[in-house]
Amino acid sequence: MEKYNKDQDALGKQLGAYGRDWKRISRELDDVAVHWETMAEKLLPNYSIAPCQTTGCTDMKGNAAGRGFSVHFAPCLRNENLFGQIVVKADSVFGEPAVEAARFLIGTGGAFYEQDGSLLHGEQDLAHRYTVLCNIFKNVLAAPF
Repeated sequence: MEKYNKDQDALGKQLGAYGRDWKRISRELDDVAVHWETMAEKLLPNYSIAPCQTTGCTDMKGNAAGRGFSVHFAPCLRNENLFGQIVVKADSVFGEPAVEAARFLIGTGGAFYEQDGSLLHGEQDLAHRYTVLCNIFKNVLAAPF
């Protein structure tokens, strides 16, 4: 174990806070999923992305100019802060396992972060979600087969 805490009260409070944070992050992910789907439909011909479920979004499927990919969301603890980790896997064209095309984090307020916790794109407006989506499509196209 990375850190072992024997204080039951502190652990209970901390885990409760993580649960509340994940609920907020999950709502953000649901909103992001719907926004990405709408933006791709309206602005990006030959590109698509859609959530695999309507709420509690943990997976999405997409297509970047003919290359399929999947997006997976899961809780991830970094420096005692809970984030949603977003992992993008590009389908292989030769029947091999999918390859990782991108990995980043989303915080409780909707900001996107690098794996090390540095800010990737802030939460100023919805335009940042479109920029992140375009980068996902580009990374899928650049991923090795």
